[in-house]
Amino acid sequence: MLIGRKGRQAPCPALYQYRTSWMSRRWYRYGDRVIFMGWEPAEQGFYLNVVDLCGECGGTGEVDGTEEVCPGCAGEGIQLATMHPSARKSGLTLETLEGLLAEMDVSFPYFVKADLEEDQRTNAGLILHEYDLESET
Repeated sequence: MLIGRKGRQAPCPALYQYRTSWMSRRWYRYGDRVIFMGWEPAEQGFYLNVVDLCGECGGTGEVDGTEEVCPGCAGEGIQLATMHPSARKSGLTLETLEGLLAEMDVSFPYFVKADLEEDQRTNAGLILHEYDLESET
């Protein structure tokens, strides 16, 4: 049995086999983009990655609710027509992350910010959380 942080049993031993670092990962959909952010204990900073979704399928990877692969993104769900469908930034302060979101006109809900502050305070490493802004606002 593998023991994780704080002496608890690892949630899934296979997770520890190839991982050398952990980070919190929080995300939400905002318009035609998905906003990923979290806390990286190894860097003692936040990261931000904004991914542009495919305009043809809206990020599903399928043609209008069918199981047919979207020709616009080859089933990936992200904007492949651009050179860089995402741009990850790391080593950020929470204030810098908030400023970057403001520059992109992306909402930064108070509850997401509060969760990130808690991630930093606890030096969280293994958190995965998707927010549904339509039901949480």
